[in-house]
Amino acid sequence: MSSSPPGGAACYGTRAGRWPVRSGAPMYAKRLVFIVTVCLSAGALCLMTARAAQVASKRPTAVAVVDVVQVFKNLSEKTDKEAELQQRTAELRKEEEARVKELELIKEDLGMLKAGGPEHKQKQEQMLMKGIELKTWRGVQNALLEREKAMLTLLLYKKMVAAIGNIAEGDGWDHVLFKEQPPAFERAKPEQLSTLIQVRKLIWSRDELDITDQVVQRMNAEWKAAL
Repeated sequence: MSSSPPGGAACYGTRAGRWPVRSGAPMYAKRLVFIVTVCLSAGALCLMTARAAQVASKRPTAVAVVDVVQVFKNLSEKTDKEAELQQRTAELRKEEEARVKELELIKEDLGMLKAGGPEHKQKQEQMLMKGIELKTWRGVQNALLEREKAMLTLLLYKKMVAAIGNIAEGDGWDHVLFKEQPPAFERAKPEQLSTLIQVRKLIWSRDELDITDQVVQRMNAEWKAAL
């Protein structure tokens, strides 16, 4: 006769002997499974809540458009600066006329002198030098004017970008795209159509997305305040 071991444990025999197995082990396993299930469920719930909050916080991207060509056409600063350049051009033209007239007078004097004489040779050298001076002066002045025009364009573009950025920040625009004038497809040659279509930056946009007037008004107000 075998007796049961103390503590309520059952004995299972083998050839090697017997070992006890406590009767509470199945209950412990059930509790462990329950705890793991609760933890996994809580983790999944937290993950789902976080994802839902993330999705709810996202909003559609707000996009505006600006007609850069129209902005440049309507800028008061551009008009004022171009008027100054035109005045400078007119002054340079008068100076050029004076230099040309001086060269013509030297040429007339040269025609009145005896060819081959020392005075004729001296006047000929003078005419040559004045011609070189005129050509050099004209080239330098034209280059300076073109550089000033380019610098003005760059300055206005930077100011426009800054104004667009301020408007976008204030009105909640995420992106501002370049709105170009519609090309004249009907006047284009057949071989030009593909190129005109490929270079299009913006196909279509709603009128209420156009902030061109806002940009012009802001830049003109800033220029007026700076005067």
